Amino acid sequence: MCAGLIVWGFISSILLDAGSLFSGSESYIKQVRLPYTLYMCRFVFSKTMLFLHDLPIYIAVLLYFQIWPGSVALYAIPGFLLLAVNGAFASLAIGMAAARFRDIPRIIASLAQVLFLVTPIIWMPDLLGPRLYLAYGNPLFHLIEIVRAPMLGVLPSGLTIQVMLSITAINVLVTAVFFLRFRSRIAYWDLIVMTVDVDNNAVVSLDQVRISFPIYQGGSRSLKKRVLFHGSAGRIGRDANDHVVVEALRGVSFSLHAGDRLALIGANGAGKTTLLRAIAGIYEPVEGQVVTRGRISPMFDINVGIDGDLSGFDNIRLRALLLGLAPAEIERRLPEIVEFTELGDYLDIPVRTYSSGMILRLSFAVATCFEPEILLMDEWILAGDAHFMSRTEVRVQRFVERASVMVLASHNLELCRRWCTMGLWLDRGSVKEFGPIDQVVRRYQEFVSGVDAL
Repeated sequence: MCAGLIVWGFISSILLDAGSLFSGSESYIKQVRLPYTLYMCRFVFSKTMLFLHDLPIYIAVLLYFQIWPGSVALYAIPGFLLLAVNGAFASLAIGMAAARFRDIPRIIASLAQVLFLVTPIIWMPDLLGPRLYLAYGNPLFHLIEIVRAPMLGVLPSGLTIQVMLSITAINVLVTAVFFLRFRSRIAYWDLIVMTVDVDNNAVVSLDQVRISFPIYQGGSRSLKKRVLFHGSAGRIGRDANDHVVVEALRGVSFSLHAGDRLALIGANGAGKTTLLRAIAGIYEPVEGQVVTRGRISPMFDINVGIDGDLSGFDNIRLRALLLGLAPAEIERRLPEIVEFTELGDYLDIPVRTYSSGMILRLSFAVATCFEPEILLMDEWILAGDAHFMSRTEVRVQRFVERASVMVLASHNLELCRRWCTMGLWLDRGSVKEFGPIDQVVRRYQEFVSGVDAL
């Protein structure tokens, strides 16, 4: 029973927690471009650590009852590897399905309870007597038996090995096809992949981009939604599947060439952050196309990737990896980062002991240590006390000057005028004005003044 429960604990933790594989990492997915399979590997690794953490209980039971399974127990290792592979691909499929259908975790939780009762986990299949075929016909039984049998000193049956190999092949094949077909829809599930090219000389080019977000829990047959649709000038509407959607961007088109500095201006909710994330490749359009040439460096939150339990040095390396720097490049830039932070010996202790100002110094130094090609900034980045602020301003200026193209979303119009050459005024997801920064800012200020006068 102990061996069965330990193996079941590994399987059930994957089934019950896989629904949050992507939804639970929403902040990272929106801020940092990482391979989606990395989330799967991290998830299965954590569950494997929990499984290994439970093994001392199994060993303690063996010692207490003076049972020794012998060398046969080593066969549990390849069995567990097969089980882990199935868990990895199952978690990927469940995570993607849960990103589309929010009730998937609840359905799987209910199924897991039923599977626990009908599968020989805390009882042996011999209790079924002449109806032993019910156990052999249960795939979950073979998933458990491939590991449990060696742990009990018995070799897995040939049928169990064949079933496990078949389940693994089908699981990998089906999940791989599902993932390759729908991986672009994880951040937003109603996407059309763009393949058409535009201005060949542009570093960043958008053509009639439209992005809308479905509200699956919102009923389409709702008087409130109907009123909101008319009261929001059409920003809340319906898609082809009759889902309620929020149209974040509509018909956005512009091109940026090397040396351009673009300021995104507009009221809260105008679509500035959504546009930045569309350029970064985090959101993909429902219609239109986004074409970028060069390494994209999104600076949406400079504190993303900071782990309080790690030292300052470890966090520098981790944050730099998230920014896309190679390990060799990180080590080459490490002395310059350390010198700029002025944290000295504090870099050897956990970040959780830092003050907020020290964390800002660390994050800022790493965030501005490389040479960006396409720099995306959601508000300007400055950090620290008066002494450190003077140094950060010089560093930011050099950082921005090294970028081929910069796109800055900010409410500070003077800052936009100072650092940007072009301006794009967004209003309710649509482009109201695009051109030289002074012209766009003047038109925007005239509009705001007119609204305030009313």
